[in-house]
Amino acid sequence: MSDALLKKATTLLANGYVADAQELLGRLLLSGCAAAHGPLGMIHARDAALGDSAAAQLAIELFERGDAAGDALSTFELSRCHGLGLGCPRDEVRAYQLARKAADAGLLRAAAAVARCALNGVGCAVDLEQARDYLLRSLPDAVPGLQYSLGRLMYYGQGGARDEERAIELFRAAAEGGSDQACMALAAVAGAKGDKDEAARWIGRAGELVPEQEAAVASLDEAVKQYVQHGRSGSQGLH
Repeated sequence: MSDALLKKATTLLANGYVADAQELLGRLLLSGCAAAHGPLGMIHARDAALGDSAAAQLAIELFERGDAAGDALSTFELSRCHGLGLGCPRDEVRAYQLARKAADAGLLRAAAAVARCALNGVGCAVDLEQARDYLLRSLPDAVPGLQYSLGRLMYYGQGGARDEERAIELFRAAAEGGSDQACMALAAVAGAKGDKDEAARWIGRAGELVPEQEAAVASLDEAVKQYVQHGRSGSQGLH
């Protein structure tokens, strides 16, 4: 029963019905549902990002309780708070440790976060083997940028064995998802094989993607402005 109610609450939240979701999550929390800590904390964290310091502290408390109860989403959101310095001092090492804990509990988005840390040396030393491992774990939920990063590691044999065929598959998936970098990688691969037409096609596609990405960013910026203008109460939010 609690699983069905939790799914309903997260659906309400995803569709912008914040007050309804918050009320349902509060009821679930009182009934002992550990998984309610994460999404309820996320509501307060969003308000904290808009300058509400009391909401920041409440978000941290909810995430810490959820983490202690074994809720991977709470652990990951607590990691994000430490990484951003939201409601607590900024601590990239702690953020990495918590993200890895959540990833090892099976949360795909946390695996992606660990991979980014290992790739860039944020909160830990650069570790391409670890990055490759966690990128592979994150694949079912991976964004095009991460597919491209994993493709690069496999193409050049970094962090593990070289696998050109799999790398090209990942580049194609990332390109289809909108990664201009993946398009350029495919152009380079085609050029190395002497296929100038294929290389030109991917270069052209990369050029098309840049304005598309700029338009998407502008659209998101406008959505955020609308959200701030309309306030944080009721059913208003990002749709």
